Parts: sequence; structure tokens; C-alpha cells
Amino acid sequence: MIIKPGTFISFYPFFSIVRILVKGVVQGVGFRPTVVRVAKRLGLKGYVRNLGSYVEIFIDGDAALFIEELRKNIPFNARIDEIVVEEAEGSYDDFYIMDSSSGYKNYEFPPDTAICSDCLHDLFEKGNRRYLYPFTNCAVCGPRFSITLDLPYDRHNTSMGKFTMCDDCLYEFNDINDRRFNAQTISCPRCGPVYRLYDRNGNMIADDDPIKRYARLIDEGYFGVSKGWGGMHINCILSKTADFRKWYGRPSKPFAIMVRDLESARKYAEIDEEEEKILTSSARPIVLLKKKDAEFMDDVAPGLPFVGIYLPYSAFHHILFHYLENDAIISTSANFPGEPMIIDNHEIFSLGADFYILHNMDIVNRTDDSLLKLWRGRRLFIRKSRGYAPDVMKVNHSHKILSMGAHMNARISLSRDGKLFLSQYLGDLSSYTYLKFHENMVKRYLSMLDIDKPEMVVIDRHPSYGYRRYVEKNFDNVIQVQHHHAHAMALAVDNSLEDIIALTFDGTGYGDDGKLWGGELMVTSGREYTRIATIEYFPLPGNEMAIREPDRIVAYFLSRKGKGYGRWDPGIIEKISSSGILTSSMGRVLDALSNYLGYSGRMTYDGEPAMRLELPLMKGRKIYDFPRVIRKDDCTRIDVTHMFIALSEMEGRREDLAYSFVYDLLDFFTDIAVDESERRGMGIGITGGVSYSLPILEIVDEMIMKKSGKRLLTHNGVPPGDAGLPVGQDRIGSLHM
Repeated sequence: MIIKPGTFISFYPFFSIVRILVKGVVQGVGFRPTVVRVAKRLGLKGYVRNLGSYVEIFIDGDAALFIEELRKNIPFNARIDEIVVEEAEGSYDDFYIMDSSSGYKNYEFPPDTAICSDCLHDLFEKGNRRYLYPFTNCAVCGPRFSITLDLPYDRHNTSMGKFTMCDDCLYEFNDINDRRFNAQTISCPRCGPVYRLYDRNGNMIADDDPIKRYARLIDEGYFGVSKGWGGMHINCILSKTADFRKWYGRPSKPFAIMVRDLESARKYAEIDEEEEKILTSSARPIVLLKKKDAEFMDDVAPGLPFVGIYLPYSAFHHILFHYLENDAIISTSANFPGEPMIIDNHEIFSLGADFYILHNMDIVNRTDDSLLKLWRGRRLFIRKSRGYAPDVMKVNHSHKILSMGAHMNARISLSRDGKLFLSQYLGDLSSYTYLKFHENMVKRYLSMLDIDKPEMVVIDRHPSYGYRRYVEKNFDNVIQVQHHHAHAMALAVDNSLEDIIALTFDGTGYGDDGKLWGGELMVTSGREYTRIATIEYFPLPGNEMAIREPDRIVAYFLSRKGKGYGRWDPGIIEKISSSGILTSSMGRVLDALSNYLGYSGRMTYDGEPAMRLELPLMKGRKIYDFPRVIRKDDCTRIDVTHMFIALSEMEGRREDLAYSFVYDLLDFFTDIAVDESERRGMGIGITGGVSYSLPILEIVDEMIMKKSGKRLLTHNGVPPGDAGLPVGQDRIGSLHM
């Protein structure tokens, strides 16, 4: 008999002895200890064990009562998806946890989870044997994915396997009344990992309390590197941000800050109820919050309305803030530009920081901090990684499909048996190191899910994506999916829809005609899509250089009226533009607008010019009118050249000019979207990197509501940017099977 979640069962077939198979998030969450406690309380005999990715239970009594009690008592981070009950044979004299067994692998257990309140109490209770011990955790909290090699989730399959439990830890592990009963990663100062302090040359600094010493050095203004669960972070106090930027070579990139507690966070940012809930969740992501006019906030996130803030999530972080005088520090990924976060204790010294606090536990799976912002309660993930990875979704097919995602903000996914397994953030594949990391994660996920060869591999159409050679060499039955089609389908899936009218706005996506798309209105229905509106193609003068230097794009637009711009003579820019790649990118238009209005110069980090438009768009008003020059052929196109020429002839507040320009451009797209929606009876949504802009979401939502009475559909869990592409690729791939 199979029981699905939410199903009320008034009776079970009566079997005197039963075998129960529980599917869902049931490993690494203290599920087996809970089973033992429930069984013993009911006087049942039998066993529980991990079986592949599931939990197998054998009992000699009333299955209905047992399952009812089990559901009432499951750990907070566990989830039961399905229970299979069948008749069995055998007898036992007590109830045991048996050794795990290999079996079906459906790699679903919780991600790394912030330290729980009980462990936090242990951490700061004087006399407790884990007092100020930085690796304190239990059956329901601590590192999981970042330290796990394979399933079943047992100690020997994690990087804690090399640390043998002492007698005290072993006693807790075997004591059914202890909350660390059968907790696979527990340790203590006698038997667990240790932190050590090092100088910039890799020499160990002897100290009885290295974390206390490290905290003092950070308070004194030194730059340090701390090793956590899934990676390493560079730390410094906020007053040293300007010096830190010079040292680290990040002149403008916003940094995340870790704060002591929620009260400290409120000093630096405005926090509503939903944001507080996410900040304090067990995932502990970085949340982009509206900045307050507080000291150093403009240094931390220059020119932006939001600042990334997160709370301590590990015992180490809590101990660090216990010793720190400052209530906030910069805590940003320790990596070289364009390279992955460093996880190796030897490699990290090449970074050149002043001091390093490192532990001797291996990081198996590099896992960057998750990053998101909220809009009307909707979670817009920029990076979905620590605390959320591996991410598991239900899908409406049972095929084994590998989806390779995008080139930037890369993630992969694997589907099997009605579930889609999404990896952590895998970075920018322009880097060879990131590319190898991406390939290794493909191999690891295939192994973890016991998939030798997927039935299909889905890739992006872009011919220059770094993973294409690996795919072509190693897999058969490869299909290509257009970038924005995958975006639109990911949005549909995120809203439980089969089809959608999608405003698909981003920086770059390879189009079916070989040009670079990015300002698209498309109707997506199943495996087909129709491009119904776009931005008239314009060249990127100097190709990649135009992305880094958006003044080139402005210069091209103004050259059409014979005008120069800044360093550019119209004749010269026209000559350069003649060989430029053609694009319809909304992201590039916003970059050019940001540059013209003086909000950005040369791009120093991905998305910078458009991100710097958010603040003026939040302050601006609709005052000016811009020309709408359109052309209709295969789809309706708006020529933004005329808008830029008109802009060059206007005077007024920059914020109002920015708002009016963006408003009129979006008005063109929403007019067509609403007409198409009424004709087809479909919902209208927005996706792509541009949809991270909250003022743009507000404008589009207001327009859609005013014109149609409908609400705008947005993402809520699947990232709007390229990290969400595997979801759309998987759905489209399944329709080709």
C-alpha cells in the first residue's frame, strides 16, 4: 500500500509484521533516531536503516498507529513524500538501528543547516564540554551537503569519517534519549576537527584560543580569511572597506556583510517581516535589504539601494562574534577574480591576506552563500546554493534528463522518477577552474543518482559555451534549447503553468538567427515558442568591449544623428560598429542608459551599470515622453535609437529622465503582452536577469494590472537569472522524449 502526503487513511491492511519504506527528506535530519523513539514508546520491535536514499523500517505491530505517531514527531527539516507499507516476515527482540545498505539512490536530504538553538545553548554554557567548540552540531543541524561524499548518509561517507568519535561522543551517539543519538557528524574538542591560526606566509601562530586572537586581529583592521563549511571568506571591519577594496582589487563591487544579530542588522538596513523570516531561517542566506543611511553603507555597496546582509550560521561564526567588538564585518567569498571560491588549505595562502583561521576538515562540495531579494513575498534567488542545495523539485515526467544550464551563474540539473535535482551554484564557465568544477559536479550527480547515461542531455544553443565540448564527447541524444525559451519555461514551471506570455529580459542569449537576443516578449507553449516583440537589433561596437564599456553603445545610438559622445567621434564609432555583433538586449539598453545619465562608467562587475539604475528608478517620476518607433515583420520591434536621440535633447532631473525612458520602453512591451494575453487567455510574467530590478517589477506589475486587471507572474524559488535555466531546459527536454 502506498500513502501519499496529505492523504487521510482511515485503515491499513492488517499485517502482523510490516516493512515500511519512507521516501522524502529522511537522511541527515535525525529521522532514524526519531523512528527508534516512536517505536520504543509504542513497544514495537524491529529495525530502521538507511536503504540507498530511503529509510527502511521493520515493525511487528500496528502500522497505522506507528505511522500516525511518526508523522507527528518528524524532525523540522525532514519531509515525508511517500510511505510504502507491505507485509513482511521475521522477528526481533528489540528495536534497533541497523547498518545502512545500498539501494535506490534518490539523493534527497537537507542542505547545510544553521546551528540550532539547543546547540547554541551548549556553545555558550560554561561547563558544557562543547563550550565555545566551533564544530558543535547535532542530528538536525550543521553541515550536510558540503561535507558529504555519497549516500547513504553515514559518517564514513562524509569528511567527518577521518575523525574517530571519543568515548563521550560515542555514548551520546548510542543513547536513545540524547538529541545527538545517531547524529553522524558529532564531535567535541577531544576528537573533532580543530581551528588553527596562520600568518600571511602560512606559518602557524601558536595560540590556545585562535578564534579569539583572530577576532582581535580583525577588530584591529587586518584582513583575514576564515574557513567555513562549504568554502572560505575574507573578513574585515566596515571602517576598512576603502582600504580593502584597494587591496582586493574590487573598486565598486558590493560586499556582503555578516552581522552579530537581527538587532545589529536593523542598524544598517530596513527589514520587514518576510525578510526577517528568511534572514533567521535555517538556510541563513544573504538577503539584499534596503540600505539605511548608516556609516560605511555607501562604501560597502556604492551607488546601490540594497546591501547584502546575513546572520551567523555556524558555531564558528557565533564564537567569532562573541569575541568581536564590531557588530558587523565584511564576509565575502575568498577567490581571485573570475575564479571559484578557494577551499584548499594550501592554495588559500596565495590570496595574500594578513591572517588565516583554518580548520582541518575537508570541504567535499564547494557551496557558495545563497543570495536573494524579496518582492511582495516572492523569493528572487540570485544564487541558490548553501542552505538550499541540492534543490529538489517535483516534475511531471519520469525521464532521466541532464540539463547543462548556462555559461554564467551556471547550475546543472538531473531528473529521474518525477523529481528534478538541481546543483549548487557552479560559477562562470569562462574560467577553466570553474569549467572543471562544472564537469566534476556533472559526474558527481550522475554517480549520486546512480545514472550511468542520461536518456537526454539538454544544452543551450550558444556555440561557444564552455561545456559543449565535454557534452559532445561524453553523451548521445543531445538537444539544443534556445536560451530565452528556457527562461520562459522556467517561469512557467515556477508558477505551475504549461504555457505563459513571458517578458524575457537579460544581457545575452544566443538567438535562433545567430544574433544575441535579450529584450524578448515570447509566447511559450510546450516545446514551441513564438517571439512576438523585441528591441530592434543594434550593434555592440567592439563586441565584448561594449559590455565592459557601455559608452560605446550610447555613442552608436547618438552617431545615428551625427552626434559625438564623450571620447567617441561619430565616424569612428560607426566604423567600429560595422563589425559589431547585433543584439536586442534589454540589459545592454539599460547599461547604456545608466552610462548616459552618469550613474556608471566602465563596468567593473557583472550587471553593474543596470544595477546602478535601481536607485534612480526608485526615486524618479514619469514626466517625459519618448518616441515609439516600431517596425513589424516577423515580430514587432521597437527602435531604441530614437529614444536615445530624444534623451540627448532633453533636460531635467536624471531620476525622472531614467524613469520616463524605462517606463515608455516597458509600456511598448506590456501593450503587446496584454493584447496577446486577452487573445490567448494566458498569464503574463517576467523573467531573466533584468527582472531582479524591483522598480522594473513595480512598473510592469502596475501596467499589467491597469491594462488587464491581472497580476504580473514572477519567480518564487526558481532563480529568474541564468541559474534557473536548467528548470526550463528539463521541461522542454521532457517534451521531446
